Amino acid sequence: MNRALVAIVALSALSECALSKSWAIESPGSTIQGLVQKEDQQPAAKEKKAEKPKSGYLTSLLPGEETLDPFVPAEPLTTDDAKAIEARTLVVLGFAEEERRHLVSALELYEKAAKLWPESVSALRNAARMSFLLEQHDKGLEYARRALDRYPSDFVLLHEFGKHSASAGRREDAIESFEKASAIEGAAKSDPMRFLELQLLLAQLYEGTGNNEGVANAWSQVLNILDDPIRYPLEPTVRQRMLRRRVTYFERLARALNDQGKHEEALAVLEEGRQKIGGQARRLLLIESEVRVEQGKLEDALRLVEEYLAFKFQNPEALAHYEKVLAKLGRDKDLLAELEKLVERDRHNAELRQFYARKLIEAERFADAEEILRRPGTRSESLPLLFELYRKNDQPEKVLDVILEAFAGRSRFATRESRVATLAKIAEQLKEMSKDSDFVTKVADAARARVKDEDDPLGFRGKLIIADTAKQADLIDLSKEFYALALEDEPNNADVRIQLIAMLMNKELYEDVIKQAQEGAKQHPDDYRFVDRQASALQMLEKTDEAVALIEDYLNRVKKKDSTILVFDTLIRIYQMAERYDDAIKTCQRVINDFPDPKQSGLASYRMANCYLLKGDEEKAEESLVKLADAEPNTLLPFIEAAVNNDLGYIWADKGKHLDRAEEMVRRAIDIYERSGEGPNAAYLDSMGWVYFKKGNYKQALKYLKEASEMEEGQDAVIYDHLGDAHLQLKQRDDAKTAWEKAIKLYEEKDAERDADKLKALREKLKLLGQKDDASPGSAEKTSP
Repeated sequence: MNRALVAIVALSALSECALSKSWAIESPGSTIQGLVQKEDQQPAAKEKKAEKPKSGYLTSLLPGEETLDPFVPAEPLTTDDAKAIEARTLVVLGFAEEERRHLVSALELYEKAAKLWPESVSALRNAARMSFLLEQHDKGLEYARRALDRYPSDFVLLHEFGKHSASAGRREDAIESFEKASAIEGAAKSDPMRFLELQLLLAQLYEGTGNNEGVANAWSQVLNILDDPIRYPLEPTVRQRMLRRRVTYFERLARALNDQGKHEEALAVLEEGRQKIGGQARRLLLIESEVRVEQGKLEDALRLVEEYLAFKFQNPEALAHYEKVLAKLGRDKDLLAELEKLVERDRHNAELRQFYARKLIEAERFADAEEILRRPGTRSESLPLLFELYRKNDQPEKVLDVILEAFAGRSRFATRESRVATLAKIAEQLKEMSKDSDFVTKVADAARARVKDEDDPLGFRGKLIIADTAKQADLIDLSKEFYALALEDEPNNADVRIQLIAMLMNKELYEDVIKQAQEGAKQHPDDYRFVDRQASALQMLEKTDEAVALIEDYLNRVKKKDSTILVFDTLIRIYQMAERYDDAIKTCQRVINDFPDPKQSGLASYRMANCYLLKGDEEKAEESLVKLADAEPNTLLPFIEAAVNNDLGYIWADKGKHLDRAEEMVRRAIDIYERSGEGPNAAYLDSMGWVYFKKGNYKQALKYLKEASEMEEGQDAVIYDHLGDAHLQLKQRDDAKTAWEKAIKLYEEKDAERDADKLKALREKLKLLGQKDDASPGSAEKTSP
């Protein structure tokens, strides 16, 4: 065979291999195992590396062969044909890089193919798959979405898009994708493992949205797959784990039907479950009792829940249902007596004992509750209830005992997880207690009495807890006292001193901050935090030159360390606050020169753009932000990337240019910020609202601007200025007037002299509002977040 043809055939074979490549290295079965029982998940088997092809296998000449002439097609290739061929070649090369485990290189090739030939489903699909594998989820979702626009019936891609949308918190997108995948005919039979995982995820998503019809349908699909191993073959280990949990699926299906009012269908499901799961069927008694309550058959409901509890299934859910049934029967007074019987029958059930104790506390039978919670063998999971009991009974000494038992190493927990959960509950109780400054003072008095008590010392951790609780109660002198006591125990503890300094800084006690920072710097001369705090306090006292000298001395002494970047940032901020923008820009450039890695110097680059904006040089600010925005993916730290996208998007929107790109950038900023777990950012929502305003979509603008203005950090004059503009465009004159008046008030409270021009513009808007219904004022300049 002509070897040119051999090469073409081989290339085609590789291409087919790449196009049909398994979606992900990890099989759906392993994900299902994680959903079913994470602790039983088995480690994935290592893949065998592909052997490297022999160099020159297709291109070297065989003995007696002549040099091949270049292939010339009968008809000249069109530009699109050439792009398509090159894109296919890039996909094949990407597959080859994957086989060598060069995943980043593979992604780059797939992305080049997708850019060269945007209609290539193969390029988009592989770019999405590899992005997900490299945990670049936003990018992966975008490629997957583009591929689905061209091939909407791709079951595997719909499944992956839904799964990664769910993990990114995009619940509506996940549900829509899973629903489309579920509707594809024959999907369950052709890929039962993936279909099963899809239904498990979809059931959980529906449960989160309260869509009981969807929940019931998803669990029905799961049970159908488990019932027919011939038609729906699963991995044996997955099937076994699923079968062991089948009772849970029957419970959730029956509950979803019951919540829809389909009581007879729910009972039929429970009967089917009893027939199929044998000994575990007793767990279904609780759900059946719930159904009987909904049917009004209360005596049957009581009998069923008592039968359930007789099997020692005394979980909080069952006990709460038992209380509900007794209440509906008018037997509320019987609850404590019945619970006492259950406790005597099952003396080692901690959850039952705690439930009983809580009911005793509610009945103000404090001594009985304490006796139950302090019985021999009781573990420390009862401490939050004891805290509540002593707090209600005004016993500060005993509350202090609980605090010390929990946090000072005197506790005894069943598991590490229960320890974490219990301490988190007590931390919340302390936070709630801090609202009662009188009671906090009583606890502190009890603690102070123990400082010199050798038999029961308060200890370092006890002093810290009292200091922190007093801080939350805004009892600053009391907090300082206990921080000082803690530092007497551990004078070299830098973290504790930093906590004290943070409180002092927050209360604007700058002289105290300087004193504590100087003490910390003596003990820890290389710890940048003490220099940072002292310099910041000096700046707040308008001692800029002293602050700068302090930082420069530190930088000269410590030389080039990673921590010095943070000190440089403090220096930049000090210059900004002093409106010495040229000095700030020089310092930014100094950082960029000394730390060429953008992950280290990215913040300085962003600060430089911000300085240009503050000094009124919008052209240079925009130029700096564009350079940052065009950086390679993952070059900047996420919070800097979000800020860059927001600021540049806002600047473009304010100038009325590149509005589509501006929308993309601000949306990316919002996504990055929300994925960090911080929730919405008022400044970013305002930017999105302003983009929509400039695009003429005033309803969408109003939606984002209202959301921003309703946030605590959204009490900003510019946001209300924008909000007024949006209201006016929608002919909502009264709302516009209210928003602008609020903006004026916020400017006046902040710095009326500095914002004189903005105040003048707002007052002019209000004046015009009284003259014209169709007035369309411009916006005040927005300060960069």
